[in-house]
Amino acid sequence: MNKERGVIKAISLIIELLQRKEEVRFQDIEKCLRGAGMEVQKRTIERYIEYLRNDFGVDIHCDRRTNLYSIDKESSPDMNRLLRFIQLFNSSEWMMNSLKNSGKALSCLAFESNVAYDWSSNLETIYSAILQSKIIAFDHENYEKNTISKRTIKPYLLKEYDHIWYVVGILADSDKVRTFGLDRINNIEISDQTFKKIEQNRIDKLFYNLIGLVYDKDKPTNIRLSFTPREAKYFKKTPLHPTQEIVSENEKEVVFKYWLIPNRELQRLILGYGAQVKVLKPEWFAKQIEEQIKEMLELYKK
Repeated sequence: MNKERGVIKAISLIIELLQRKEEVRFQDIEKCLRGAGMEVQKRTIERYIEYLRNDFGVDIHCDRRTNLYSIDKESSPDMNRLLRFIQLFNSSEWMMNSLKNSGKALSCLAFESNVAYDWSSNLETIYSAILQSKIIAFDHENYEKNTISKRTIKPYLLKEYDHIWYVVGILADSDKVRTFGLDRINNIEISDQTFKKIEQNRIDKLFYNLIGLVYDKDKPTNIRLSFTPREAKYFKKTPLHPTQEIVSENEKEVVFKYWLIPNRELQRLILGYGAQVKVLKPEWFAKQIEEQIKEMLELYKK
C-alpha cells in the first residue's frame, strides 16, 4: 500500500469508528488502526485527525475532561461526501485485491451495462483544475440543439448523477452557474489563470435540496410522499434524501416528508415507482404528476 492509499485507509477507519461509537478514546483509535495491520505512532494518529479537520472539513472534537473524541456533525458540512468517498475507496480496494488474487474475480461481478466510460479522462483533468482553482475551456455538445459551442468556466464541483459525471462551475464572463456533462465535453484546456472560490457555499446550497441536477429558480418546499409499507422498507434503509423523515406509519402506508426542490428529476423518480408511491404535498406538484400519468395513458390508448 502506497503512502496516499495508506492515509486514506487510516482516516476511513477512524471515521467508521467514530460513526459506529460516536465517542471513542485515543487508545480505541490506536487499537483500531493496529488491528488493520497499521503500525502507527501517537503523532501519526494526531496527524490523521488533523487531515480530517483541515483537508476534509470534519470537525473532530476532543473533550479534554474525558479525553473522548467525537464528530461535530453540525460543523462538518462535507461529512456525507466524505462517507461516500470512503465507500467508493473501500469498494475499489477490495475489488483490486480480488483481481490480484483471482483471475476469475470479474466473473463474480455484474456492473450496470449502460454506464458510459468515455468521460473518464476528462474526470481527472477537471478534478485537477478544481483543486488548483484554474479556469478551464472546452467544446460542449448540446444534444437538444445539435450544436457545439466553446465554453469557459470557473470549475467548482464534480457531481455524479445517473452514472454520468458533471462539472459545475460559473461562466467566466458572468456569475451564472452552469452544469456540463463530461460525456459532452471535448478538447479541454486548463488555463494558467486562477480564480478565488468565493461562490463555494452558493453552489453547495444549490445542490443540497434537490435530486439530480436541475435547480432552476425554484425553492425547496415541503414534499410528502406516501409509500406502500413494502416499498417503504427500502427507503428506511436507503433514504431518498438526507432530509427524509417519517411523518406517519400504519399497515396501509408510510408517509415520508422531504425538503426538496420539485424538479423534473424528482418527477421522473416518482413516476418510476408507479403505484407504489403517491404525492400528498404540495397539491400543485401532485397535480403535475397526475397530468403526466394521464399523458402516458393516452399514449397507450392510440
